[in-house]
Amino acid sequence: MDYLIKGFRRFVLLILFPLAATCMVTAETIQPEEISSLIEQLGDDKEIVRLEAKDSLIDSGQRAVNALIEALRNNRSSTVRYHSAWVLGDIGGKSVREILSEIAGSENDSDVRDSTVLAVVTIILAETSPSASRKQAKKLIKKESISELHRMLVESRNSVTRRRSAKILGRISDKSLLRSLKKEMENNAGSLIRSHICQALGWLASMDMRTAISILMKAADDDAPEVRREAILQLGTLARIGKPERVRFPVSSRRTVQTENRATGKLEDCRTSLRTFDESITRKLIKSLKEDPADEVRKVSADVLREVAQQILEYIKNLPARWTPPKGFPLEHVSQGFKAYRREAAESVNDNLDLLEDIFTGYSASLKKEKQPVIRKEIVLNLGDLSAGMANLINVEPRSLIGFDRSKQISLEKTRDVISSVLLKLLDKEKNITVRREIVSVLPDFNNSTAARAIAGVLINSRDPELRVRAVESLERQGGRSAEKALLNVMTDSRTGDGLRKKIIAALGHLQSGIAVSELIAIAAGEGNIPIRSSAVTALGQIGDTTALPAVIAVSGDPDVSLRLSAVSALSRLGGNKAVNSLILRLRVDEDCSIRIRVVELLPELAGKQALPALREALGDIEPSVRKTVVRTIGEIGSKNSLIDILNILSDDKDITVRAEAVTVARLLGDKRAVPALISSLHDSSELVRARAAEELSRIRDGRACSELFRVWKTDKSPEVKAAARRAICRLKPFCRSEYERMMREIEERQ
Repeated sequence: MDYLIKGFRRFVLLILFPLAATCMVTAETIQPEEISSLIEQLGDDKEIVRLEAKDSLIDSGQRAVNALIEALRNNRSSTVRYHSAWVLGDIGGKSVREILSEIAGSENDSDVRDSTVLAVVTIILAETSPSASRKQAKKLIKKESISELHRMLVESRNSVTRRRSAKILGRISDKSLLRSLKKEMENNAGSLIRSHICQALGWLASMDMRTAISILMKAADDDAPEVRREAILQLGTLARIGKPERVRFPVSSRRTVQTENRATGKLEDCRTSLRTFDESITRKLIKSLKEDPADEVRKVSADVLREVAQQILEYIKNLPARWTPPKGFPLEHVSQGFKAYRREAAESVNDNLDLLEDIFTGYSASLKKEKQPVIRKEIVLNLGDLSAGMANLINVEPRSLIGFDRSKQISLEKTRDVISSVLLKLLDKEKNITVRREIVSVLPDFNNSTAARAIAGVLINSRDPELRVRAVESLERQGGRSAEKALLNVMTDSRTGDGLRKKIIAALGHLQSGIAVSELIAIAAGEGNIPIRSSAVTALGQIGDTTALPAVIAVSGDPDVSLRLSAVSALSRLGGNKAVNSLILRLRVDEDCSIRIRVVELLPELAGKQALPALREALGDIEPSVRKTVVRTIGEIGSKNSLIDILNILSDDKDITVRAEAVTVARLLGDKRAVPALISSLHDSSELVRARAAEELSRIRDGRACSELFRVWKTDKSPEVKAAARRAICRLKPFCRSEYERMMREIEERQ
């Protein structure tokens, strides 16, 4: 009976008490003064601060209502009052709705009044049942409120208010709204209102996509550039969505039709993942890019077309390779369904690839005639962004994509070559330096063999430093013998500055250019600029030509530390007995501990277990950081023959970080053979070592440490060490049952 009572007490202490405490904390999380502070933050200039305050107040619920109503009525900041009404709408409640309705009738600030009306409508909609239809929701809102929402949508200068009103109108799906918006556009309302209507049509298009698109297509030819700009933006949004296609399955008999209709509702209209992107919208965007008189509209058209093209590329790449039958689909028709899907997918891919080619053709034509450098630069950047998606489709195995074949890849390759030739011609004629820089940066993405010569010409002839740097980066990405020769010619030119020469050396190293080895050896062995020599040594290591080994070994003894570091890394790449012996020599004699540490890290990669004698010798290094690295490296090699050396470090080393590292490595190498040494480490003067020893003992399934771990838990002065010992005893419960039970009894008695 006593055992049951004690068990119940332990349950109450460990389970119910924390739950009760959590509930108390939650109930008292936000105090009244904190609510006042959060309300003031609603007027902060930073949007993130306002959003966080808004979320916290909504979480506070009814406790924040009175303070929010007071702020809505009397706060001097209109921003605070605007967001207070918004928060009250999200909190909701009948009494709140009545107060908000009263305030809306007397509020003088138009933005705050609009926010209050929106809050009232939000509460009304929240009070409708989730299953209520849009028509039922609309009935609950007064006609004058809907008129107010219409007014806000087109006339409010506050974009947040317009978006909130559009969201609510979308919820009630008032189709008469689209007709009234169309009438507003035709009645020649002000350009600001017409641009607001275009924005609203993008938000509300789901009500009637066809009507929304037809209004926006007309707006794209509006006299006001701001209206055309907004229409293009919203058309781009609708074009990126794409129109879902339906796969039509052939039916062979009346009985089949009946079976299929029972299984799927209406099989002929079964939706799939196939989509067609709107051709009319895309052609309108291309026309705006080429012909619109306003610079800003052409720039927006270029950006929107890029987003549409990216969506098409992603769509083709990710189109499911197989059609998944709907639930309940008759098994005897699965094969028939898949054939239909393949046919429809091929047509969809063809249509969308045609659109893609139209976009690239439009970009090319616009580049030739565009007079504004900033727009030419934007088009070049967009083509660079799209080149990766094109390359993915060109290089993919055609059979891995549904509806895709080699002929389509060839067509894409031709399109890419056309774009590349347009860019190369523009590079010759272009006078604006920023556009030339972007052309040089994107040319390698089009995989044109002639691009390397053009970029090399820019590198050799241009005097613009940034353009030459871009040319080096592009040649590095382009690769090939012509790129290497161009880089080498400029590197050896006496007029080339040190900064550019250093970048060229790095590029030759990444390209592993064999033709540059002799020149790089001469630079590494010279007495010139230290960073240049260091880059040359690194490049020689990347190239991996062993003829450079004597020069790199010579540099490893240079007085400069950065040079020696580069040489040490290069030796590890070059390999061979001479490289290993040179690294061991540096470990023994180098005065700089960073060099010795780097050698310790590199030796195992180069020599494996053959590096152990040199590493054991380095355990006597005067620098603790070196000894610690050696201990860790020996553990990574995993030679159990080195356990004795590690145990000696564990007992004799004066540095606590080295001893702590040795504790971990001893467990890794020795497992149960390390237990006595780890038990001894529980008496170490450092709490770091004692805690580490307890942690490592818990990972060895051995009961010899139980009594010592219990002693440490009971008597050690360090809370961290006691906690580590407690965790160890819990983990070793099968081996330390008596110590575990004694510990739990004492914990219970203390509580």
